Amino acid sequence: MEQTLPSLWHMLSWTLENTATAVYGAFILWALTKLRRLVGWLINHGPTEFKRWRRRKMRAFLLKFREYEYAPALLHFEINRSGVYMSLFWVAALLWLPLSVIILTLVPETRAWPNLTLLACTPPIYFFEVLWLLKSIDVNEVLKRKRRLAERQIKKSKGKAIAKSALLTVLLPQG
Repeated sequence: MEQTLPSLWHMLSWTLENTATAVYGAFILWALTKLRRLVGWLINHGPTEFKRWRRRKMRAFLLKFREYEYAPALLHFEINRSGVYMSLFWVAALLWLPLSVIILTLVPETRAWPNLTLLACTPPIYFFEVLWLLKSIDVNEVLKRKRRLAERQIKKSKGKAIAKSALLTVLLPQG
C-alpha cells in the first residue's frame, strides 16, 4: 500500500482552521474576563437593584448560617444531601451510555438520529450535577465561615489564657 501525503492545500487549510479556532478561543476568554469584571462592578457600584439583590442574598445566607449554628443536625443533613446529589450524578453519568444504547437498540426510530438520542438522555446528568454543585458550594461556604469563627474563638481564648498567665506571673512571686 502506498501512503499518500496530504497536499499543501490541506495542510494550509488545517493550519488556518486551527489558528482561527485558537484566536476565537482567546477572544472568548478575553470577553469572559471583561464580562466578569463588568458584572462585579455592576454588583458593587451599579444601580440600586443590584445592591438590593446582593444585600438580600447576603442576608439570606447569614440567616441560614445562623440556623446551622444553632442546629448542627441541620448542617449534617445538608452535607448528607450534597453527598446524595453527588451519588445521583455519578449514577446518572455511569448509566447514561448503557441506557442510550438500550434505547437505540429497542426503538428502531431512534437509529436515524443517534446523536439526538444520546443528547436526549443527558438532562438527568446535568440536573443532578447542578444540584450537587449548588448544595456543595452552600455547605462549603457555611463550613468555611464556621472554621473562621472557631479560629477567632481559639485566638481569643489563647489571648485570654496568655493574659491570665502573664497576670499571674506578675502577681505571684516567683520562688
